[in-house]
Amino acid sequence: MNTKIFSIFLIVILIVNMVLFALQRINALIFWGTIIICAAFAYLVLPKLK
Repeated sequence: MNTKIFSIFLIVILIVNMVLFALQRINALIFWGTIIICAAFAYLVLPKLK
């Protein structure tokens, strides 16, 4: 159950990230940094929580 909550939280963060980037509220470095951090978390941390 915890992995589902974390996964939904990551998806929400990524959607907000895309919206803010589309509205030009954040720059490209923050946009790609957020995507890389979320991907690393999903690839490295979430499997260990199972």
